[in-house]
Amino acid sequence: MLTKWKSDWATASSSPQTIIPTSGGDGKWFCTGVTFDAQNERIYLGYQHIYSWDSMNQEHIDIAVLDKNFNIIETQHVTASGYYRPHFLLLDGYLYMAYDKTGGVYIKKYKVLENTSVGISENESQENSIVDVYPNPSHQEVTIKTNSKVTRCELYDQCGSKIKTVSFNNEESISFSLHEIKTGIYFIKIHTLQGKAYHKLIVM
Repeated sequence: MLTKWKSDWATASSSPQTIIPTSGGDGKWFCTGVTFDAQNERIYLGYQHIYSWDSMNQEHIDIAVLDKNFNIIETQHVTASGYYRPHFLLLDGYLYMAYDKTGGVYIKKYKVLENTSVGISENESQENSIVDVYPNPSHQEVTIKTNSKVTRCELYDQCGSKIKTVSFNNEESISFSLHEIKTGIYFIKIHTLQGKAYHKLIVM
């Protein structure tokens, strides 16, 4: 559902607008992922979807791509069952989706396709298991352990704005302060000698 708001938080429309309808007994809810691609004028929504023949806790994640007027361009099923709560980061021509299931938090990477009728290509990376970020949620400090040496960490908000950069001297276990970071959902871009990794971080 979509409700438009004015700058004073008063509703700009008398009733919510249904963006993605349900059909055939399917369920679609918990739209926790949303980001806007200003260059291509697209909106990305991530939500949980369950088929009518499935049971609770068998939900999977769908991504919907919409134009700036909230018309659907395409939808994709992007995980198996049992995955929940997608969050998005749009950065350097890629859409990163962090999501979770019992036992861990994972991330996938999608190439944003420009000037085409579809929004994203098939996912390009598998679940990231080489990075351990804790505590998560974090409050004062976060620690990162990897199987490679870390050279730099960058913290981004959900709009893709860089909030903080911290450099390190090729260490496999590093920590940095979150004292000045506001409560919210962020993405850590971790630079190592083997490449880059991405992780969702909740700051409380």
